[in-house]
Amino acid sequence: MPILAFLLLAALSSTPDIPVTIGFHHPAVSPDGATIAVALLGRIWTVPIAGGTARQLTAGDGWDEHPAWSPDGRFIAYAHQRPGHAELVVRSLESGGERTIYSTDEGKVIGQIAWRGAEGELVFILETHQFMAHLWSISLLADSKPKPLTQGNGMAEWSFALSPDGKRAAVEWVQGGPTDLFRVSLDSARTTRLTETPEEEFTVQWTRDGKSLVYASRDNGVDRILVRDMATGTTRRVFESPFDGKQLSLLPDGSGAVMVAGRKLYRLDFAKAQATPIAVEARLTLPERAPGDLLLTNVRLWDGTGTAVAANAWVLVKDGRIVETGTGAPGPKAAGVAVIDGGGKFLMPGLIDNHFHYWHQWIFDGPRRLAMGVTSGRDPGTELSEALNFRDAVRLGALPAPDTYTTGPIIDGPCGFHPMVDVIMDRAEAGPALVQALKRAGVDAIKVYHCLKPDVLRAIVMEARRLGLPVTGDLGNMTHWDTAVDAGITGLNHAYTYRGAYLPDRYQVFQKDEPPEIVRARFRLQGNMPVDPDRPEVDSVLARMARNGVALDPTVHIFAVSDSARRALGTEESERADLRWRQMQRFVKKAVDAGVMLLAGTDASNLNEELEDYETIGVPREVILASATINGAKWLGREAEFGSIRPGRKAHLLLVDGDPLAHLKDLRNVELVVKDGRVVFRRQ
Repeated sequence: MPILAFLLLAALSSTPDIPVTIGFHHPAVSPDGATIAVALLGRIWTVPIAGGTARQLTAGDGWDEHPAWSPDGRFIAYAHQRPGHAELVVRSLESGGERTIYSTDEGKVIGQIAWRGAEGELVFILETHQFMAHLWSISLLADSKPKPLTQGNGMAEWSFALSPDGKRAAVEWVQGGPTDLFRVSLDSARTTRLTETPEEEFTVQWTRDGKSLVYASRDNGVDRILVRDMATGTTRRVFESPFDGKQLSLLPDGSGAVMVAGRKLYRLDFAKAQATPIAVEARLTLPERAPGDLLLTNVRLWDGTGTAVAANAWVLVKDGRIVETGTGAPGPKAAGVAVIDGGGKFLMPGLIDNHFHYWHQWIFDGPRRLAMGVTSGRDPGTELSEALNFRDAVRLGALPAPDTYTTGPIIDGPCGFHPMVDVIMDRAEAGPALVQALKRAGVDAIKVYHCLKPDVLRAIVMEARRLGLPVTGDLGNMTHWDTAVDAGITGLNHAYTYRGAYLPDRYQVFQKDEPPEIVRARFRLQGNMPVDPDRPEVDSVLARMARNGVALDPTVHIFAVSDSARRALGTEESERADLRWRQMQRFVKKAVDAGVMLLAGTDASNLNEELEDYETIGVPREVILASATINGAKWLGREAEFGSIRPGRKAHLLLVDGDPLAHLKDLRNVELVVKDGRVVFRRQ
């Protein structure tokens, strides 16, 4: 039986409908202005414009987003993301029938959609990866093939709006750094720049009369809704509030818009500069789930707390939580609970992948990860609404996957390495308000990135620490590790061995006042300037990390040089890559020896291979197992919830055939995985 099917069947039992009032995404107002189509937890729904009860339109095994109304209001097109690919689907609102117009190649994602012309054509964003997303179109006629409307390497359009005549598009365009708006002729692909600002412009809309664009502009964590006169180029501000993942859909008369903010629906009145909540309740039917009660007996128990392995042990689980553990005969609390005989095998806490971005291409990777024993994960950077919606879908049982703890977006400086998920920040005084906004949104931690200046990073870290949010950083360009440790950061990502990562300012090759494009170029240059990890400056950084409790998430395996990579790189570059790889390995071993807490993370590679790399470089096996269990929970401040097998913790359990403390590769011999007290994988 396929893993996905097995996991879905294993979760079955009776679950009532539950009310959902948050999690809305991608609003689209109908042509008559009476109805909103919107995505909610992977399904398309419709809602009366005044609010009320939402009606679910789509169901099935995919993840549905980006609804778009036909001009006559009789059809809705939407993106149906499926394992490995995406589909462009059109649904009749009269009959409920659906037709797949286009199915993408493997790994590609369909973004925003719009209808063009009376003859029936769909324009949509096709995303290859976060630096490559372009406009395509396809006719609704049978056997039609999609054709590109825009193109370019290392460029991306993340939102667009068609002109009323369908001949042009206003696009949110990016090539590193903040986004700008351009006008594109869809027949000739000629472009005209509309904005050139340090702000991030997004969620663009074109009024029906063609006279104005409406869009959002973000400056240091503050969102402003602007109306631009297409004739004069002048703009006026109609609304302003802190960052909260805004998306717009104009009302037909252009007097306002439906706005998603903080994953809730609002009606935005431009004249009054006022956003009024739209009260909506959706009744979500969840997959049936088995009771979270079981008794695991006859196991060798490694509970993750540092105590010795206990033979002939048992673990009692009720309502998804560990109630009691012991050896010998179970106590009276176990009476009547379903028993699983562990056959004398090794029971340990479920694994934690401390570096897994929950981006679209990984939505359906949950079953594979669960089957490997991964029951929790830390997401260090995903677009805010998507991150929280994916997290909620998993916790509700609507999406089979490890529990996710997310930072939401990446906070970066103006050079912006990840336009899909960045929030740009270059003023220290604005940092605390952004952290407060992310806390209100519900993130579990904060992620900072390469182009943040030291004073901005300090302000962000200080406020996060005040609010009880841990902070992890992928740093070493504008702010080196020494400065971040002194600022109070609680985690650092990737075992970099270039100059900027952990050498003081006097060793740096960049200037703090250089333009963003130069900073990005110098960042790439630093990759070819490795530093000996045995230098005293490196020892100093590691000692301070250990003293201050700063954890390291090294992701060493993604930097390993494969045979195919060597062939592509050539002899000289391969030797340089091998040197960097050996230095990374040496750096991780030195960090562990210095007492730095190790967090095992993959950056979407294989957790077993990551852990086995640690063993290769001499990290003790018990330290390795802790790096993928209790350490991640401790870093999040949630060690009382999961990460160990103790009463009161979530029942996230992994049963393996063998002894990983003696032979680490035995972790690959997964026999049984339990998440929240329910069996989600069992070897057949």
